[in-house]
Amino acid sequence: NVSFSYPQFSFNISPTYKGWTLHLGKRSMQFSNYVFNIPFNGVGLEYQRQGGKGGLRAGVFYGILKNAINYSPEDVSVATPAYRRTGWGVKLGYGTSKNYLDLYLFRAQDHQSSIDEYWWDRSTAQENIVVGVKGRWQIARPLALTANVATSIFSTDMNAQKVESEEAQKWEGIYDVRYSSLMRWAGDVNLTANFKPISFALTYKMVQPDYMSLGVSYMSNNYHSIGVAVNTRIWKLSLGGNFSAQSDNLSKEQLYTTKGFVYSANVSLPINQKLNITAGYNGYLQRQYDGVAVVNDTTRINRRMNSFTLTPNFNTATETLAHSVSLSGNFSENKDLSLISEGKSDVMTLAV
Repeated sequence: NVSFSYPQFSFNISPTYKGWTLHLGKRSMQFSNYVFNIPFNGVGLEYQRQGGKGGLRAGVFYGILKNAINYSPEDVSVATPAYRRTGWGVKLGYGTSKNYLDLYLFRAQDHQSSIDEYWWDRSTAQENIVVGVKGRWQIARPLALTANVATSIFSTDMNAQKVESEEAQKWEGIYDVRYSSLMRWAGDVNLTANFKPISFALTYKMVQPDYMSLGVSYMSNNYHSIGVAVNTRIWKLSLGGNFSAQSDNLSKEQLYTTKGFVYSANVSLPINQKLNITAGYNGYLQRQYDGVAVVNDTTRINRRMNSFTLTPNFNTATETLAHSVSLSGNFSENKDLSLISEGKSDVMTLAV
């Protein structure tokens, strides 16, 4: 067999001067995780005040997000082609690590001319605009509130007819609202409290059904979750725990609703300067509930997982040598509680 691959050439450079950074080639820039988190192949410019101090920060980029993959219409065995996708983004922020506000704008679209016209109806071109806001407010010395919210207008078919209404026409020149366009929200809010020696964190997250950004590699949607975490220190003992619950089917259109519960606890105890012992527990419970259809108790998804870990560490050192010995033990149990398959797919693992 003989094969040949076209050579790949990549040029990447990010020179920095007095807080300014220029990006050329295939680079990435930090945006909100709901807005943009993939590399671009193009040009970008960022400004960040030197020395980690607060103040103004900004960034802008333009580049190719996805190269075109074109196939001959005569070849019926090929996969789905891909349009060339370009995008640009702007971010602007101000503040310190305690109090700040960041604004994000991202725009992306597919170019139909990048593939054969034969595929236009078989693989629709898409476009997207996303606006995001992220900020932190130090309410008081022990209390802080962090929020990260984004809204996305996403068109699944750029050939779809435009919406002819006064409200839609207001956006002409910025974004063409079509009958294939969806406007959705996503975001999370986090409240932290630090009352030494105890700290708390309360988090809520929601991603609406069909929320999508062409600048995000992958994101689950149609769910919301709430969680709480607690950490404290008593003498030498460090204790921590968290609990979170998640439920999907916000659209109320799925056949069934799935709820998941995640809980964990950990403890660390330094016996002396050489010996330290850590232990942890992780648990997960998944259960299926009614949606459009009523769940059959016999076939209902119902699964539970438990995992326990114990790790003693022994460390010693001299002027020239350092030695570390660690023994790790883990026991995990994954049980299927569904009536139709209870016990058939259970897994228990012991690792040392």
